[in-house]
Amino acid sequence: MIALLGLLSIPVSLVALVCWIMTIIVAFKKEEGPLFGILCICPLIGLILGWVKNKEWDHQKVMLVWTACVVINIILNIVVTAASAAS
Repeated sequence: MIALLGLLSIPVSLVALVCWIMTIIVAFKKEEGPLFGILCICPLIGLILGWVKNKEWDHQKVMLVWTACVVINIILNIVVTAASAAS
């Protein structure tokens, strides 16, 4: 069971990675200068800037998917860590 939950986090992480890359690309394309694109290279700052600019960039769906993946990954990691410590 623990291994299955651990394996489940791999596709969720890949989806989050794709959303992050899409946010970086949109940040470089939509802004006047490269500052937002460079700042989005840090995933946490990219997530924050993506939410701040989501309507301006028309990027709502990607941000929802990315945030859901982050939350799911956090929950999976907590469950796997707790189950591993208990056994």
